[in-house]
Amino acid sequence: MNPIRADHKVLIIASDPLLGALVGSLVEATRLQAAFPRENERPEDALARVRPLAAILVDAITSESESDLFLARARRRRILVLMFGSADSVGQRAAWATARHVPMFAIPADVHALQAALERVLSPGKPSPRGTERRTAHTERAPNGTLIFDDGKGTRWSVYDRRAADRRQDVIDRSFVSDRGEVRHCDVPLADAESISVAELSRQLARATTVAE
Repeated sequence: MNPIRADHKVLIIASDPLLGALVGSLVEATRLQAAFPRENERPEDALARVRPLAAILVDAITSESESDLFLARARRRRILVLMFGSADSVGQRAAWATARHVPMFAIPADVHALQAALERVLSPGKPSPRGTERRTAHTERAPNGTLIFDDGKGTRWSVYDRRAADRRQDVIDRSFVSDRGEVRHCDVPLADAESISVAELSRQLARATTVAE
């Protein structure tokens, strides 16, 4: 993609027009342009049509919110996919989204977090205006409980844990997922997994390997 400009669009796939309009207003507040599928247009066709496209917001109760094919099409174009919806609907998709490193936002609880994520889509190299007073690395919890690691260099990483693929009992697979969709993995011994100190997370992130899209 070209560098993000204010004329870049965010494709909103929503089942409820009112919810879509609410999310659209958040998009417009960040100077990105909200775009929607046309009447009777398939979301995959809208994905091909809308350009330049910066991100896609998918309602958790639509079929696209659990479509590996739709996600792959978006990621081939290096387009960030975000999921939104009610707390219940987001919770129902949590396992699918977490396994595929799709950030989730419950509406209305996560409205400010979603807007901050959109602001970073527009200016990925800059901290959001609400965060300019805090430049050091730190950790925090998202409203949905996800651990967030701010590396102090302008990137915020969502941290997810699961058992290592080779089923070793003493190691977990820790994933770091950036706001722009970059994914890094590293093995973390169970003895160290409970530590979420800035120093420990910084070391883990430094040795994590990047996953190619």
